[in-house]
Amino acid sequence: MSGPTGSRLQPRARIVRRVDILPLDQLLLPDERTLRFASRGFLTSAKLTPESAAELQQRSVAGADLVDAVPADVRASFERLRRCHSLGVIWYEAFTVAADLSHVVLEFALRERFIEFYASAVPLVSKDSSTQVLNVRSFDELAEVIGGRRKNPPQLLTRRDGSRMRLPLTLNPLLVWARHEGLLDGQRNRHVEAVLAKIRNEFAHGGYRTGMPGDSARGIRDLAEIVNRLWGHSTPGGRLHPAPLTREAVVIGWRDQDAATQYLRFPAEQLSWEGNDEDEDWTYVALLAVPNDESLLDFDSRFELTSYPADLLWGPGSLSAVREWWTSASHEPDAVRHLDRTFLVRVLDGVVQPPRSVAAAAALAPEQRAGTWHVVQADYPMDAWLHVSHAGQASEAGNRCSCSARSMSSGAWDEVLPDLPVAATAAGPSCRPGHVRLPRFGDVGSSSDAPDTSCRD
Repeated sequence: MSGPTGSRLQPRARIVRRVDILPLDQLLLPDERTLRFASRGFLTSAKLTPESAAELQQRSVAGADLVDAVPADVRASFERLRRCHSLGVIWYEAFTVAADLSHVVLEFALRERFIEFYASAVPLVSKDSSTQVLNVRSFDELAEVIGGRRKNPPQLLTRRDGSRMRLPLTLNPLLVWARHEGLLDGQRNRHVEAVLAKIRNEFAHGGYRTGMPGDSARGIRDLAEIVNRLWGHSTPGGRLHPAPLTREAVVIGWRDQDAATQYLRFPAEQLSWEGNDEDEDWTYVALLAVPNDESLLDFDSRFELTSYPADLLWGPGSLSAVREWWTSASHEPDAVRHLDRTFLVRVLDGVVQPPRSVAAAAALAPEQRAGTWHVVQADYPMDAWLHVSHAGQASEAGNRCSCSARSMSSGAWDEVLPDLPVAATAAGPSCRPGHVRLPRFGDVGSSSDAPDTSCRD
């Protein structure tokens, strides 16, 4: 028998059942692969009990809670993700499913935040610069209306600065929009967001992969941080969007011995302990700093060399002197944000100097402000320094800078001054503390001039 084109009909393919129908008790058996993952890593010669594995996987995402401000539908989708992760104890592939679907939940959260941000009244501007407000009840309705205007689609009129941008209808443009409107922060997070959008597209376009429990748990915790940040909340101890860090008084002491430098580091409250003997070989300073900052030994009052903001409270001096200072004044902790800080990096005679805070740069005398100044937004000082060091090389090579920092302006001091925070520049020149830094490789720990502490007490 031949068809209309004369070709012979092919026999119908036989359908083969490939799914094993298992009884319920077998479906609920623990997956041996999951039992190999313990809290400290992969086990090669042992396994967790099913009960321990179930508790471990649930605890790994238990702290990733969404704040009450997040809409109920977004919270419900997020809870479904956490439950899917927990099912990895009996089905290892659930970890991969949860990790993949986290990008779908993120896009859903951004869509909901978009409509809420504009209170269902989306401001648009057409090519002839005429403006209108599009009233929509949901993001799906917005997408449907805009889809009907493909020939001349309007642009979004942003709230932050009144600029125009293409209406964000998918994950990557929505992330760009959220950052532009100030709903997301952190310069390093810009790269994280780009990777999230890329992974989402790879998942949406097919392909098979197998992840691990840690990948799923980390993705869910990161998702919680991003979603909470979209609704204005940071995460205490967070990886991407941490809450402000607490700074306390920290004492650091040092002495030179046997061609090496020895250090002491302890909370200032320990100065009140009895039994500490005076040692004339030791020199001390007191800093207002994040206690667990591992870079405190790099402290230099002129530059930003510690990972988190640190200020000189007192010193340098002897143990008895720092004790007297501690007992004669009140010392309250404070909290600081370290994301998106503003640094000034000076290039003088071809040398890229370490970053300065705005206040430290403003405290320089006019004759000390020569060179080219770069105003850089970054999360960490080293990111700002690397950005200035590499930006010129990338420009000369015709490449785009991929640093975790953003240039705000550059030029002579008078040229960049308008781009600096007014409060910091106003307070800076009236307070010029002496140069105090901790010794490096056995050199002298402070300048020969005694530091002026009148601005710090």
